[in-house]
Amino acid sequence: MVKTIEYLNLSALAYADFKKSDTGLTLDEIIRDEQKNKSRKNFNLSDPQLFALQDSSNPLRSFVLLSQSPLTYTRTVKDRNGIRTITVENEFSCIALQNPETKEIIFAFRGTNNFGDWDTDGLIGSRVFPADWMGQFAAARKFVFQTLNQYGPICYNDQKAMFKAIGQGSNVSFTGHSLGGALAQYMTYKTAKLDKGDAGIKSVTFDAVGIGDNVGVSSIDADKYNSTDHVNSLDWVGTYGLQLGKTVTHIDNSEVDYISDASGLADEVHLGYDSLDIIFERAGSNLRLRMPGSLDAITVSSWYSSDNYKIETFKSANGSVITHTQVESLIQAMSSFQKDTGMTWEQAVINQPTQVQSIIQQYWTAPTT
Repeated sequence: MVKTIEYLNLSALAYADFKKSDTGLTLDEIIRDEQKNKSRKNFNLSDPQLFALQDSSNPLRSFVLLSQSPLTYTRTVKDRNGIRTITVENEFSCIALQNPETKEIIFAFRGTNNFGDWDTDGLIGSRVFPADWMGQFAAARKFVFQTLNQYGPICYNDQKAMFKAIGQGSNVSFTGHSLGGALAQYMTYKTAKLDKGDAGIKSVTFDAVGIGDNVGVSSIDADKYNSTDHVNSLDWVGTYGLQLGKTVTHIDNSEVDYISDASGLADEVHLGYDSLDIIFERAGSNLRLRMPGSLDAITVSSWYSSDNYKIETFKSANGSVITHTQVESLIQAMSSFQKDTGMTWEQAVINQPTQVQSIIQQYWTAPTT
């Protein structure tokens, strides 16, 4: 099962310009070639959304690039210079990858990336122009249809037959950011049959503009679709329009959320990350929690001012717990490790995971079975 953070990685990968020869290769093979030759545009593993792919043991690196939409196309134009053929950047862009173990096919749609995309953004923003009539939405249907016909278990005669047959139980999912997220939600909508209890193929999106009005979905039915949109709290695109499915609001990097202790109570913060993926650090009089590879960060205000401002316990996604006294000891241990090795903690997680895990286990208490 693909995790949310992995969908974030894949939605970011959709912005990379892959080579035609990359089709059929694993992400591991592509990444190794890119690290050696630096020959692909917008493929920077130092970006926060791609950072996790630096780890050679990341399961995503075994995924195979099945297909990709063409980056450019040619067309014939006639002007004062006569008739000529020109090359035009493709407004629509999508990649399809396959998990070699589960055989799930994941479509990652690229978001707004050129002037042509702004036209589509404007049409969505109007809320009155049907999505079925928009060029990029038609291109999304065509790309999904062609890819699943080539690599899926069944070949269909036309799009209508395919989208009627596939749905919530299909071994397929969609992801994307911004406009790409809107396209992913749209494919969930196209494969849903709510009257038959089918919420459509799963989509996990990031800061996607809501398309509910463009597809004629009522606010009552909107949350019935099999889609989850993760929204940056300050992103106006991701908070615009009627979203399909569930919306999860996250914290913007430039304005992190602040938590204050409720005096006299034993407070516990539940974090949607494993203990290995959580970094504690001091920020003035505050305690800051960062989650590398994601957009999330939390600040506990006035942590170092008084014990009254401390959160008693933090609980990770895997059930491990760390108390406020252990937090300070962990910060000191992390600082000592970084001084001794010359690595940042993020680098250590990738290059020395065994040592990092050993340190973390000293301070996080594993759940009892």
